[in-house]
Amino acid sequence: MPYRLLPLCVLTAAFLFLSQERAPVRAADDGPTDVNSLSLEVDALQTLATLEVTERQLKELAKMAQTTAGKLGKRTPAKASAKYRRLLADLREALVKNDEDKITELQEQVGTLAEEENPEVDDSVEITAAARQKAPGLLRQLRVNQVAGYISSHTEDFTDPLERLREGLTESRNLKGQEWKDTRDEIAEEVGQQLGGLDAEKEAKVTKQAAALLDRAQKMKDDEFKKEAGALRKEAQALVGQLGPTEILKNNLERVLATLLSNPRLSAAVEARLKNTKSS
Repeated sequence: MPYRLLPLCVLTAAFLFLSQERAPVRAADDGPTDVNSLSLEVDALQTLATLEVTERQLKELAKMAQTTAGKLGKRTPAKASAKYRRLLADLREALVKNDEDKITELQEQVGTLAEEENPEVDDSVEITAAARQKAPGLLRQLRVNQVAGYISSHTEDFTDPLERLREGLTESRNLKGQEWKDTRDEIAEEVGQQLGGLDAEKEAKVTKQAAALLDRAQKMKDDEFKKEAGALRKEAQALVGQLGPTEILKNNLERVLATLLSNPRLSAAVEARLKNTKSS
């Protein structure tokens, strides 16, 4: 049987068909596969969603992030289940699409699973010097309703430093050992951040003073503590000084924005939101 050549058009069609079949299928854009990076990006997206940032503000953030965002650096590998990672990726997708119903549902699911599994995720953000400089200006660019909306959604994060110090004085009577040290450090750091704002030196100074006050109270015997309780409360008041609620709120908000600007995954989060804004 003689060998017959196939027409050129048939060969061309076959080649195109096989090429299409062998081309890799693009995976859905559900963010980074590393849980640490994914969690950082979700944190950034959640802040953007709560602030209800506009397209213009997103573009401005994209420019800022080029100089303010920190390096991802070497982090402790995350220990989290595949289910946790999948839910976090789903939450990221909902945040990118700004799907409010899905966001609320998935935030609850992620929170519940986190309580059950206690995943170990290294998603801490160290505020950069550039972010400390840019955050106050960014706050001034936000609208009143954006700021009010953020505060109302995070009321538990806006605590009174004097109340926290008084709570610490009370806890000094009940806690000992490592439990006391952890509580003391948490309160002292929180008070330092609230009173120091973006001033790193003031923050460190206030944190040290708050820890010293709480430690001194913790070392007192019960009779001595009762005798000195009034003086301790006055010392706590002196530490807070004349700083009013508006200044404390401002300090808190500037730290929120500085943390956002320092997030290593901010650029990726903003880019994803901008792409969705243009496609919608």
